[in-house]
Amino acid sequence: MRDRLTLLHAKYKEKMRKEEQGSGIACDDETEIEIALPEIIEKEQAVDLEFERKENSNTLTKKNENDKASVEESRLKAIERQGQTRKRNADTNCDEVTKRKSRRNVNVYNIICLLRYDNLCRTMELVSSFPHI
Repeated sequence: MRDRLTLLHAKYKEKMRKEEQGSGIACDDETEIEIALPEIIEKEQAVDLEFERKENSNTLTKKNENDKASVEESRLKAIERQGQTRKRNADTNCDEVTKRKSRRNVNVYNIICLLRYDNLCRTMELVSSFPHI
């Protein structure tokens, strides 16, 4: 049936093309098939267009769902705590896992202690240099 329709469609197009090219050619009486063929072609094109539109909308909804999922995953990653991030990275064997840095630098602590001691010594010297009343 489909092949027959395609053949009729091709013959109709060829006939219409010849009529348009030849000026002064009298138009033959059209048969019922030739009268119905343009309507059938229009309906077929409308169905094809609707099918493409539905296919495109399905593609867009799948894309939107994928986008929503990736956004949700990014949001969850952004609000997770540092410990959770370490666990997630350890689970995925990521090389970005770093050791926790010490908050207190020992050298700075030693310097502060030395300055305090030096300040205390100077204060003691000043106090001892004043005569006692």
